[in-house]
Amino acid sequence: MARYLNRRGDRTGSIHSESSATLHVRKGATILLPIRDYEHGQLACDILGKNTDSHIASIHLFHSVEDKLAGARLMLALEISRLADEQKDAKHEAKQYLKRLANSLEEVFLDAGIFTRVVVSESVADAILSASDQILPDLILLVIHPERQRHWFVPSVTNRVLSKARCPVQIIKPGQDTNWLSNPISVT
Repeated sequence: MARYLNRRGDRTGSIHSESSATLHVRKGATILLPIRDYEHGQLACDILGKNTDSHIASIHLFHSVEDKLAGARLMLALEISRLADEQKDAKHEAKQYLKRLANSLEEVFLDAGIFTRVVVSESVADAILSASDQILPDLILLVIHPERQRHWFVPSVTNRVLSKARCPVQIIKPGQDTNWLSNPISVT
């Protein structure tokens, strides 16, 4: 897969699940790891744990819950209440699985600080970029679903993060017909 340049001209890359490789992260790096769901989080944590070649200072696990109440449309009070409850449940669920992922990372990265954060935001890409501006990571590690569709008219979260990130972005895309957690990866 091709390499990309973000706005600052830093190289970004992609990972495929075809052959083994090492994630090259500078010693003492801070990594922002946006997580879509628990399955993606397991994949990203597994790859990070098995393929990192240096000491990592901190890992920030991040999840953004879509704010469905932010739209400026008319809603009934019952619908507002239902959406608010769904957001609260989604945020609680995300906190739980980020905590489980953090516990598994603490076993691998004994000296690294593992932090979790869940936010409610209208735009997932904007939430990731905002977290990146606050944390100032050395690398953003993104997981892409292997069966994702092409975005012809509206750019994907990945494309928006790649184009606006102020640090290198590493993309993880597992193979379509494979078991996500058992296949090695390659960096291209």
